[in-house]
Amino acid sequence: MERFQNTGQPDWDWWGKLWPTPGATLRDLGIEAGLSVAEVGCGSGYFALPAARIVEPAPVYAVDLDEALLDELGSLAERQAVENVVSVHGDARDLTELLPDPVDA
Repeated sequence: MERFQNTGQPDWDWWGKLWPTPGATLRDLGIEAGLSVAEVGCGSGYFALPAARIVEPAPVYAVDLDEALLDELGSLAERQAVENVVSVHGDARDLTELLPDPVDA
């Protein structure tokens, strides 16, 4: 089976032009306290970190193929004292096998 190829992740400035307030965007999408969330293709956490703040203490599973971006996400989460982001290295097509439980969003 052919795997998705990592095409690179745009920087936070690029994302910020599309969604300048990621927390508000997530709330508009119905993300709220207590929901478990999976962000597939999370990169370094532009949405995963705000999602974690909204849903805490529920988990945010941050899934990506790029281990370097997941490492960056882990460093950012630590610096920002965000403790409920769970980095998951893997392919989106294996999501049901990668996550320990079904998620709410």
